Amino acid sequence: MPKRSSRRAITPFVNLPRHRRRSAVIALKGRMLRNAPHTGSALFDSHHLLIDPDEPQRVHEWVDIVFPGLDRFTIWNAEFITTHLAKLDAASNAAHEQTTAQLAQMGLAYEPSWTSHLIPPKRPGEMRMYRMEFAPELRYDALGGQTYREACDALQMKLMQTLPTPPERFEIDRGYAYGIGLHAVVNVATLDTAAIEQTIARFRALGESDWNTNND
Repeated sequence: MPKRSSRRAITPFVNLPRHRRRSAVIALKGRMLRNAPHTGSALFDSHHLLIDPDEPQRVHEWVDIVFPGLDRFTIWNAEFITTHLAKLDAASNAAHEQTTAQLAQMGLAYEPSWTSHLIPPKRPGEMRMYRMEFAPELRYDALGGQTYREACDALQMKLMQTLPTPPERFEIDRGYAYGIGLHAVVNVATLDTAAIEQTIARFRALGESDWNTNND
């Protein structure tokens, strides 16, 4: 008889019984009210420090939030990012891909500047530890004498001038264990409380569905 896996399959939130989804929504609404002084709003909850008395002008280009849907059985488990951050991520990924390809054309590969060494436990039952050791980064002739990181950073800056700004969009993922996943790209300078509330209102006005500016 084959050995059964000890890992339990994750049941998506959308497949839970209605009474369990309803209970989760009620619990979320209570948590939103309790945490309103932390978020500045009773319309959503977040573990991010949106109101920082030590840094009131702090810019938030990415936040994770949860908020209830229009019906009584939906929770949106959302990630909001700004269009600037989405563009920065795209430029970073492209820079790493192109720099790696440039090295590969010369038969080279990026070598990380750090190594890890296992430290044996000193006594029985003690956890094993790893020590990180850093060395000066290699400079590559194929990259004009730059390190891999320097080449990537320089190329990322160039790409930021040429890549188009990603469109605003809402993308839904129904495979989440808690709530329904929602990825939103928003054209704002910072995701403060007001911007988050406006984005939620816009998502609801669009019928809580997939959308991007190319649909208009």
